[in-house]
Amino acid sequence: MRRLTNRAYFVFAVIALAGLLLIGHLPSTRAQQGGSDHGGQYSKDAGAAPPPGASQDQSAYSSGTAGPGGITSTAGRKTGPSNEQWDRANKISCVPCHYKMGGRWAIIVEDFIDSAHFERGLTCASCHGGNPNAPQDVQQAMYGVPGFIGIPKRQDIPNLCAKCHADPNLMKRFGNLRTDQLAEYKTSVHGQQFFGKGDMKVATCTDCHTTHHIIRAGNPNSTTNKRNIVATCANCHGSESLMKQYGISATIPTDFRNSYHGHMFFDQGDSSAPVCTSCHSNHGAAPPGLSAVSDVCGTCHIRPQTLFLSGKHAAPFKSANFPGCITCHEQHKLQQPSEAWFSGNDRGNCLSCHQLGDAAFSDIQKIAGDLTEMSDDYDKLSKEADTVEGITHISMAEVRPEIEELKTALLTARSIQHTADGAKVDTEYKSAKEKYDKIKVQFTEMESRSRAIKFKVALAGGWLFLVALLMAFYSVKFLPQNEGAEPWQGKH
Repeated sequence: MRRLTNRAYFVFAVIALAGLLLIGHLPSTRAQQGGSDHGGQYSKDAGAAPPPGASQDQSAYSSGTAGPGGITSTAGRKTGPSNEQWDRANKISCVPCHYKMGGRWAIIVEDFIDSAHFERGLTCASCHGGNPNAPQDVQQAMYGVPGFIGIPKRQDIPNLCAKCHADPNLMKRFGNLRTDQLAEYKTSVHGQQFFGKGDMKVATCTDCHTTHHIIRAGNPNSTTNKRNIVATCANCHGSESLMKQYGISATIPTDFRNSYHGHMFFDQGDSSAPVCTSCHSNHGAAPPGLSAVSDVCGTCHIRPQTLFLSGKHAAPFKSANFPGCITCHEQHKLQQPSEAWFSGNDRGNCLSCHQLGDAAFSDIQKIAGDLTEMSDDYDKLSKEADTVEGITHISMAEVRPEIEELKTALLTARSIQHTADGAKVDTEYKSAKEKYDKIKVQFTEMESRSRAIKFKVALAGGWLFLVALLMAFYSVKFLPQNEGAEPWQGKH
């Protein structure tokens, strides 16, 4: 049998060493997990992220720039009329003349051509009267036509819009659109001031929808699109001079922007988060009465409201005329709650009403302790799972769902605390504690398996390393140094 050369032995040794190195650098089997939301619905550092600084110029709301307090809007953006739109528009006698006038008149023409009204076949005469088919002659198109009204008076705007929008037969042509907007508007604070007191400073149709650039609410460029509602309302409610006349704070838009709801909506892009109209309605806009606040909050926060109404606080709050949810959570300044509220004495915190040592204090302490421990347990296990995966390269995928069950239990307990019943919270706490102990046992078992696997890998690697060294030593010490000749050939 032919004997191997020095080079062959050396190559074999290198291959063995390379195999050993590969064993030492086994690829991680760690599951690629996304970032864990350790805080759940609450956080220990309560409070929304601060908004970017912004100009106080009210006109900054349009064209997607930042307004007061970082409130942004995409309302008013236009791509410009298409050729087809211009062809249709130029058949309306008003358009060529007004566009040639330039300035704001040209802008009005462009706005109207980009509007939902023009899209649906309306002309200038639909609102202003006149004859849109007349030659380009002022007398024949405008002043000589019965019913021509030119620029509508402000007090006539709601009824002018309702001429179409309150007509069920007409609205059926456009997809059964609502026809109750005027009726709702009359019930709102805006409408009552407008019709009841003749106050022409309050908002009416064109203040929210604009005059000529009226586009569908679903369009992100619409002033009534959900993304732009806060900015639209802020055009009036952010004006200190205007709000001062009604005794209303002009900081409400920025208070909302800085709130947890505002943070979720603007910063996190959560379209389910509320905006002004979610709580106040739109055409029927009115601040909820004190007794109705919990009902408004309860349209989204159903379980907390139900638990609160069945809990220990419901009757005392009612007798003291406390307005439900906002007694603790505030309104527009609402911030993300945290366990720190149980020991705090700021508005809405437990000790702003309760005293140390009073009858309810033991319940407060128990609830706070349970929730804090549950939160800590969840955070601890989430981080420990990350650590175990990082160090041992063993996937923790099988225990991740159980860890998330702890988060569910924590959120459930946080809802139950609205009953102010320590015993009910404690029941959920004990159930979560059992889950925690079970997961800890699983962690121990997985770590033991990991250590056993690592020992076997290390042992195999050690043997390979020893074999490689022996082969290298043998090839250098005992084999002939002349690589060009085979041992049986002898020397020449």
